[in-house]
Amino acid sequence: MKKRRVLSCFLAALLAVSFSSCVLASDWYSRLGSLKSSSESSKEESGENGSDSSSEDARGDSSSNSSNSSNSSNSSDSASDGAGQPPQTDEQTLDFTPTPATEQYGYQYFAQNEQKGEDLCAFYSALVSAFSAWHASDKDGTAKDGVYHMDAVNYATHGLTREEATAVWKTVFLEYPEFFWLSNRVKYDDKQVYPLLAAEYAVAEVRLETQSAVEAVALDCAEYIDETQTETERALGIYDYLINKVDYAYEADGQTPQDDRFAHSIAGLALGLGVCETYAKSFDWLSGLFGVESVSVSGEGVQGEHSGGHAWNIVKLEDEWRAVDVTWGDRADNTIHREWFGVPATEFAKSHVPSLPTEEWGIEYQFGLPTLSEKRVTPVRASKNGAELGVFVDLDSALKTVTDEAGRYAFTLDITTNTTQNKTLVTAENVLLAAVLPKAGNITISGISAVKTKLSVTALSLQCDITLKNLTLTAGSLTRNGYTVLPLGAIVNL
Repeated sequence: MKKRRVLSCFLAALLAVSFSSCVLASDWYSRLGSLKSSSESSKEESGENGSDSSSEDARGDSSSNSSNSSNSSNSSDSASDGAGQPPQTDEQTLDFTPTPATEQYGYQYFAQNEQKGEDLCAFYSALVSAFSAWHASDKDGTAKDGVYHMDAVNYATHGLTREEATAVWKTVFLEYPEFFWLSNRVKYDDKQVYPLLAAEYAVAEVRLETQSAVEAVALDCAEYIDETQTETERALGIYDYLINKVDYAYEADGQTPQDDRFAHSIAGLALGLGVCETYAKSFDWLSGLFGVESVSVSGEGVQGEHSGGHAWNIVKLEDEWRAVDVTWGDRADNTIHREWFGVPATEFAKSHVPSLPTEEWGIEYQFGLPTLSEKRVTPVRASKNGAELGVFVDLDSALKTVTDEAGRYAFTLDITTNTTQNKTLVTAENVLLAAVLPKAGNITISGISAVKTKLSVTALSLQCDITLKNLTLTAGSLTRNGYTVLPLGAIVNL
C-alpha cells in the first residue's frame, strides 16, 4: 500500500516527565519506568544548557485542559445497529518507513520561500534523514551535559542562520509523530544543531520496543481498513478505530489530564491511553499510513467560558480540507460523536482557535493552515444495482454517482464502519443541497432506525421513483412530477 502524507504543522511538543506515576501491566512500559532516575538527574527539559551551546524548546500549549468533556447542542442521540467486522481481505502490510520529506506540508511551505526556499528544504531533508536513521538504529543516546545527544546536523553549510535552522527543526519535529522519541529541546552552536533524545527513549532497546508496540496497533487497524475503500471511509474508519482503541488519560484524581510523555505522543496507542495529542498525532500518523492527507493542529479548545490547550486535525477529503477532533468525538458513555468528524469551518472556529501563523524565524515559527470547507461531512454509503460504489462525504457527493438512468441506486446515511464496533453513534443532521434528484430507475435513501436519521432539504424535485427507509425527511417543498415516494418506516414532513 502506498504511503502518502501531508501532515502535522502546529502540534505541541512532548512533555518530558517520568513514567513512574502510572502503573500499567506492560513489560516495555516497565522498562520506561526504570529510567526514572536518569530522567530526573538529566534535567533534559529543565532548560539547562551545555557550556558550548544554546538550546530552544518546541513546547506547545496543547496539554488539553479542554480534554474530551465537550458537549454539542446540535447532535441527536442515536445508536449503531451492530458491531463491525474486519473485511475479508488478504493480509495487510504497511510501510513504516518515515514519510519522504518532499511529501510533507511544511517542506512544501518552505519551498515557496523565494529567498531561501532551496536551502530551507535542503536542511529539512537533512534533518529527516538523520532522524530516520535513528528511527531504525540500535544506538543508545550519548549522555553529555545532562542530556542525551544524537548526531549533530550542520546548518551553516546550507547558508541558514541559527534562527532559520531552529524554525526548520521545529517544523520537522512537529510533522513526524513517528519520531516520538525526540526531545522537545534542541541545542545548537554557530554551525550545527544538536537534536536530543527524550530521556525515556535514550536506551535503544526501549525505543525499539515502544516503536514495535505502536506499529502492532497500526497493523491491527489495517485489519479493518484497506486501499479499496474511498479516502472518506478510510479516514472515518481511523476516527472510529481510535475512539474504540484509546481512552482519555487522567492522573490519579480522574480529572487532571495525564502529564506522562506517552500520553502526548503516539506511544499512547500501545497503552490505549492518551490526551488530545495522542488522539491527534495518532490520527495524523495512521492517516499517512493509509494514504489520507492530514495535518495536526494545536491551539485553544473553547467550551463555554472555559478554554485550554488542545490539539486536533484537518484532513483532505474529496479535494477539500475538513476539520476533525477525535478527542471530542470520544466520550465516556460508549458513544462515537460523529458531529466532530468534518465540521464546517465557521462552526468549528467557535470552539477551536489554532495557534496563529508567524513568519518570524526561530522557535516561535509556525506556518499557515489550509482553508477549511464550510460543508459538513455526513458520510453516505452508495451502491448501484447491489454493487457498492463507496463512501462519500455527503448525499450531494454520493448522488453524483448516478449516471445510469436505468440503474437502481441505494444510499445509506449515518453509516457504520468496520471499526464502529458496538459503540453508539451520535450524528449530525443530513442536509441535501440538490434541488433536483438525478434520473434513475429508482433511488433508495435509507437511514438507521436506531440512529433516528434526519434528512432535510429546502426544495426537492423528482425525476424517478424514490424509496425512503428509516428516516425523517423534512422538505420545504416536494415536486413529484408524477413519480412516487414510497416511505418504508420513514416520515415525510412537508
